[in-house]
Order: sequence, then C-alpha cells, then structure tokens
Amino acid sequence: MTTGPDDKRKISLVWMVSREYDGLAGAGGVKDVCRQLAEALVEHGGCAVRVIIPRYGFMEPRSLGFKPLSLPGRQPVEPCPGSWHRTFDVDMNYVDENRREAVSIWQNEIQGVTVFLAEAERFAEKLG
Repeated sequence: MTTGPDDKRKISLVWMVSREYDGLAGAGGVKDVCRQLAEALVEHGGCAVRVIIPRYGFMEPRSLGFKPLSLPGRQPVEPCPGSWHRTFDVDMNYVDENRREAVSIWQNEIQGVTVFLAEAERFAEKLG
C-alpha cells in the first residue's frame, strides 16, 4: 500500500518513552512537555496514549496508585530488589559481556494517559 500527502489515516495509539513525567519524576522541562503532550493527545487528538518511564529509587509505585502489570506468556522469576511483584528477565548485553537484568512493570492511568514504570536495578540508585 502506498501513501501520499492526501492520506488521512488517523493516528489512534501513541507510545512515548521518556525519563521524566510531571508529577512522578523530573528535574527539567522534559517532564512538563511529556505530560502536557500526552494529555493533549488524549483530550484533543482522540488518541490512546501510553508513556513509559523508569521507576526510580525515590518512587513508591503503590503509593502513587500503580499496580503490577501481568504479562501473558511470561514466566515470573525472582522479584527485583525492593519489588513487591514478580518480574521477567531482559538481555542487557554489553559488547564484551553477556548479562541479564530483572525487570518489573507497573501501570496506572493518569488523566486518561496510561503510564508504565519500568523497574530495574539500574534505576533504583536514583534517589532524588
């Protein structure tokens, strides 16, 4: 199928990957842009919006309203340090080193935007 300038297909789903999201984590303007754009796309663009950010060490997912995400077809392994739910492993290889990391995913809906927190040991070190 070819598309051209007159193609009027509507975008219905938008995924955003960020390091910050206003109200959860942020040190600069990225948090504002990410949240405001996500909410505008939901409200004015009629899009379903998903945002994924790291779950930093200073964040307590349950107190922020997040719930563990169950992934179908995944066998749970040991929890991440400090995690309250089961996780899965992800290959995080370096050029000369094979390694795996445990990852947990948390989910919440904020102002119509589905927000995911990716929990891994590498993010836990950030405490503020």
